[in-house]
Amino acid sequence: MCPKGRLAEDGKISEKYLLSETSTSEYTQRTIENVKLSDGTLILFKDEMGKGTRLTLETARKLNRPFLSINLDRPDKSVSLKSWIKNLQIKILNIAGPRESNQPGIYLQTIKFLEKHIIYL
Repeated sequence: MCPKGRLAEDGKISEKYLLSETSTSEYTQRTIENVKLSDGTLILFKDEMGKGTRLTLETARKLNRPFLSINLDRPDKSVSLKSWIKNLQIKILNIAGPRESNQPGIYLQTIKFLEKHIIYL
């Protein structure tokens, strides 16, 4: 899901991405819908969670939806992302975290993490 108008902080989200729009342009609604519609949420962040990332965590807890939060600066080596996904039989994974503008470098760090831990499920 994406906000009405396909809003993103860097402009309009391209139509090539097959996303449904929420009924409002509020990012909060998008966050809640993505947690609801997924089988589980992976929350990736650095240092501390910002307001939007905390909303994702709180929404998952409130709705009793599976989630896994990982601090990319100090990942818990005992947690296996692949096992978590397989054990919960997650087919639709919501991946959440801060914007690049709020935590510079998070995008590249997230891509590297996902390539290492998910690409070969």
